[in-house]
Amino acid sequence: MHFDTAPVRFGDRQVRYWQIGTLDLWVRRAGQREWWVAYQHVADREEALVQAAEPPGEPAGLDWRRYAVSAAGATLSLRPQMPDRPLVVRPEAGWSLSPGSESAFYALLPCWLRLLAGDTPLTDVPTVRLSNSWFGDPVSGVLCYSLRTHARRSLEDLPPRPHRAVCTLRLRNQDDQPFEFRRVCLEVAALAIYCGRRFWTSEVSVAYLGDGAFSDLQVGQTAPAGDPAAQLVTPARQMPQANTFMSRFRAVQWLMG
Repeated sequence: MHFDTAPVRFGDRQVRYWQIGTLDLWVRRAGQREWWVAYQHVADREEALVQAAEPPGEPAGLDWRRYAVSAAGATLSLRPQMPDRPLVVRPEAGWSLSPGSESAFYALLPCWLRLLAGDTPLTDVPTVRLSNSWFGDPVSGVLCYSLRTHARRSLEDLPPRPHRAVCTLRLRNQDDQPFEFRRVCLEVAALAIYCGRRFWTSEVSVAYLGDGAFSDLQVGQTAPAGDPAAQLVTPARQMPQANTFMSRFRAVQWLMG
């Protein structure tokens, strides 16, 4: 279950409307080289999916933003995009990995929408409201977004969400002590997005060595194992940087106290 990424044709001055999870989106083709965009968020509506429909009406005070483009065109498409900051992901319950064990969990990460008029990017629209969070110590930490994600040990238990992508995180505990996993900061700018039965991100795997140290970071470069036929739709915003990922994982210990 996911929103459609195919181009949608607009008539002159036509307005189209999307509901994608908690997002209400209006787009107006205001002329050959001008587009208007407005949106708002509605809480507790994770499963909604209405695509390129005639709008039921516009709420009072809707904030339209105007975008001029150099090339005339009548089509608009939506592409999933990872947020522009790292995400602090908190599973619904803490997990303990025994020495020598390996485990995977599946987190539903919120996508942003990149609006494209033809091939021209207009803007990125968040599909959910995310809280700001500081991750790490006061000196070397980083400003992130925070969410309590739907995270499961079993892929089959994930609820369908049209505006979220499944991220597979594989952890190996190579320490001789149990590892308590409660939260992690993911550098989502380094994750590509794939489209199959649903949206997926690149897989992430990492080994815990003990004393707050991690190693052997791997960010997948192909479709995830959960849907090997999925096709790449959005490349990563930036190339994975192992040292950055490692610093974020080390900060997990600081957060645990």
